[in-house]
Amino acid sequence: MKIAIFLLLCSSIFAREKKVLICGVCRNVEQAAANTIANIEALGNRFADYAVIIYENNSTDGTARCYQEWAQTNPHVIFISEMVPDIQLSPSRTERIARARNRVLSVARGEEYSEFDYLIMVDLDFLCPWPIEEILKTIELPLEWDCIAANGLIGDQYSDHYALRDRTFPLGPEMVGSFWWKESWADYRLEGDELLPVYSAFGGLAIYKMSSMLPFSYSGTVTEDLSLFYREILSSMAEEHPHAKRYRIEIGKGYTCELSELPIRFQRNTKAESPKLYRDPTCCEHLPLHASMAVHGFGKIYINPKLLLHY
Repeated sequence: MKIAIFLLLCSSIFAREKKVLICGVCRNVEQAAANTIANIEALGNRFADYAVIIYENNSTDGTARCYQEWAQTNPHVIFISEMVPDIQLSPSRTERIARARNRVLSVARGEEYSEFDYLIMVDLDFLCPWPIEEILKTIELPLEWDCIAANGLIGDQYSDHYALRDRTFPLGPEMVGSFWWKESWADYRLEGDELLPVYSAFGGLAIYKMSSMLPFSYSGTVTEDLSLFYREILSSMAEEHPHAKRYRIEIGKGYTCELSELPIRFQRNTKAESPKLYRDPTCCEHLPLHASMAVHGFGKIYINPKLLLHY
């Protein structure tokens, strides 16, 4: 008990010396707004200073009103609300989300935030309490990291598969097509209490070091950095890995070279809403961000299994 209290006090003292930027994007989340606001303020008040950047577009409920009223009463909060004509929005969901997240990052790069230490990107539709104490413990962990993602759950199973790339699931549907969607995610849980190294993850909340993240951007379609990223991943994979075998099938016969020498060939997302409308293959918007971070030397990305968020 004494040790637990000591660690809690240490995390509180550490946070009190740091500044955090809490960010999110949303649409039609009025039902969750009160919970989100309460959790952001409770978390932010544990730091030396905090700021909030929220972007919303095209809501048809009271989302904009809730956050606008909050921004008017809380000087820490910047709220951006837009009604964007459909013709200006991509038909791809991930491109739309990437656009919104990049609007937030464009504000976060402002001079007024240059001395902030951390950026937390979080989904704004949670109805559960946020794991505030675990967030505070996470940022003070004694190891080098660039991003630490949450363990987002539906029930007791990990849920954010689309953003996850690790040694078990290193390639996504933009590389191995429908094979990825047919893989069994049943009973997939993150085991243990130790940080899990991954190539990419989100889980509804991710903590970034500002200097590791802000030079880069989100994208809902594949990028050159993602190609370089997958080149590195392929180079580290064993030939027997199911994803390696499947990728060889996807690119076709005629390639007898090593995995590291295979061409990077992206394909359209077979689960996309209207794939014929998309100019480029789509992907989870977090993936190109993490790819850019990794290929530029900021690839220490982890999941904290104890950082639980329930969808």
